Amino acid sequence: MRTAATVETSSLRDRLAAFQFDDPDLSPGFSRRLAAEQGWSREFTTRVLEEYRRFLLLAAQEPSTCPSEAVDQAWHLHLVYSHSYWRALCAGVLHRPLHHRPTAGGPQEAERHWDMYERTRERYQEEFGMRPPTEIWPAAYERFDPHSRTRNVELKDCWILKRPRWWPRRGTSKVALGLAFIPLLVLGFGPFDLSGLEFLKFFLPLVLLSILAAWTLRRLGRNIDASGSRTKLSPAEIACLAFGPAASVYVTVAGMLEEGLLSSTSADGFRRWFGIAHLRVRFVPGRKRCDDDIQPLVRAIHSAASNEPATLSQLRRAGSEETSRIVDRLCEAGWLVDHGSARVGRWGGAGLLAVMLAIGVAKLCVAIARERPMGILAVACLCLLGLMIAFLRRPWRTQSGDKLLRSMRARCNVSKMDLGSDGASPQAVMVAAALFGPDALYGRTQADLKEAWNSGRITVDAVTSSGCGAAGCGGGCGGGGGGGGCAGCT
Repeated sequence: MRTAATVETSSLRDRLAAFQFDDPDLSPGFSRRLAAEQGWSREFTTRVLEEYRRFLLLAAQEPSTCPSEAVDQAWHLHLVYSHSYWRALCAGVLHRPLHHRPTAGGPQEAERHWDMYERTRERYQEEFGMRPPTEIWPAAYERFDPHSRTRNVELKDCWILKRPRWWPRRGTSKVALGLAFIPLLVLGFGPFDLSGLEFLKFFLPLVLLSILAAWTLRRLGRNIDASGSRTKLSPAEIACLAFGPAASVYVTVAGMLEEGLLSSTSADGFRRWFGIAHLRVRFVPGRKRCDDDIQPLVRAIHSAASNEPATLSQLRRAGSEETSRIVDRLCEAGWLVDHGSARVGRWGGAGLLAVMLAIGVAKLCVAIARERPMGILAVACLCLLGLMIAFLRRPWRTQSGDKLLRSMRARCNVSKMDLGSDGASPQAVMVAAALFGPDALYGRTQADLKEAWNSGRITVDAVTSSGCGAAGCGGGCGGGGGGGGCAGCT
């Protein structure tokens, strides 16, 4: 049996489908002007207008709705056509006014817009039975990426060159594979018989091409789509994303200290061995007992330190199983680079540079045997060696993970001091430390942990009370975004 709400939604859907954006009496029409102003193709503009219709349906049902950037541009232009918007659309189709509200700015507004946009994408899937297209409805961390910049330019005064994004394209891997064989092909032309200057003219461009190909392979390994993954991460997951698995342990300890489950004293203060500061910190029982319902990472830390003092390295080893699970979850979500993709970037790129280094070293040996000066080639080989070692480092975050972390830091940056100040909640302290590291820890409660975290080499002893709990050491943190943009509709 169809309810009145279902009948009204069906009727509204039919009215929106019949609504025409283009007025035959106006030239150029609405769609042509939208395509011209945004630089879109006719096909993409048609898709955006269809998504705009769907957004109008969602907005008419629930006011707290946030559009994507492309849909918002269509909405902006439609407001210029005031007769079509207010009379034909709002009065004739929606049967209610639909106002466009600008953002008020600030971290609270950014968080509110993030949540509104996430909810809008969820309602889209519920209403239309499919995920919104990512080309028009990107993930929230891309929609509110603080590095995104838009600007209107005068085409008669400027040339517009689209930034090349060849690393995600399908043909890139074939091009990179072809570049990998260039150093092998050139061996057949007898480069070792060339004079020093002629060899450098031949060798240095190939080195640059190999570096470019190696960098491309590394970017390919980090280009993992995470548009359908959750963006609300726990503080331990945020710390792992930002600083690595060990930071998950540090952040958990910070939350336990703030909650009163642990307290700390500098047992032996600072010692200097060979000019390096070593800080010994002892974690002692706090003023609170723990609940039985504790998180796995907290339970692992407690088990390691409950019988006798444990160093920080021992706590990290005790929590390694849980931090490995955190890494696996982040890899599965697409925020961290998995081992298979990491191998492509590491060994593929380093292999290309190793081939070029072998050619350079071979020519260097020939030059030494012939007593010829090859100082520039020696410097080039040293640079290649350094780059090869750098490329062997495992890439940590994916490009999506970088965007998500930037968005969360942009949202929390304004209130960083409040997050880490005395009197802040344990959850806020953990989020601050997870995003900004030990510099976000403030107050006497966190002083010893901050000094130990910042020490070059540290020994941290830990002793807990009879139980250790999870209160205040969990929760979630949504991603953030820039303060600009559309605040939604009312």
